[in-house]
Amino acid sequence: MTCPTRGGAPYLRPATPPRFHLPTALRSLDLLLALDPAPVRLAWGHYGVCEEPGRFLAAARSQLLLWTTVLDEVRAIHGPTWSPQLQAAALRRLTDADPWFATMADLEDDLREREADFLRYTLEGMLGYLEASGTPAR
Repeated sequence: MTCPTRGGAPYLRPATPPRFHLPTALRSLDLLLALDPAPVRLAWGHYGVCEEPGRFLAAARSQLLLWTTVLDEVRAIHGPTWSPQLQAAALRRLTDADPWFATMADLEDDLREREADFLRYTLEGMLGYLEASGTPAR
C-alpha cells in the first residue's frame, strides 16, 4: 500500500493477503522488476498512478524481506500469533528500521487510524507464513 503523506514523502507498507507466501511475493516483484523495457508507470489499487515504478517495486521487495526478518525477531519475544503487544513491538521496530514505513506518522489522521487496522492484517499474514514455513522463532 502506498500513498503520499502530509509532507509529500511516500508511505509504503506491505499489503499482504491473509495467506501470505514470501517466495511467491518476491517472485512476482522480481518478474515486474525484470520487465524489458521497464514500465514507466504503475497503477496502484486504491491510490493512483506511480511515475517511478522501479523505485517503488524495489523498495517493496526490500521491505518484504525486512518485515519478515523483524517480525521473526519480534515473535521470538511476544509469541507466534498476533497480539496487541506484538503489534506495538513490531510497530516500534519497523518505524525505526523502515524509512518507507516511518512516514506513517505523517499520514492524515483518518488514514493513519485505518492503517493501524490494516497493519494487523499484514502482520497476521506474515506471522502465518513464518509459522507455516516452519521458520523457528529465534
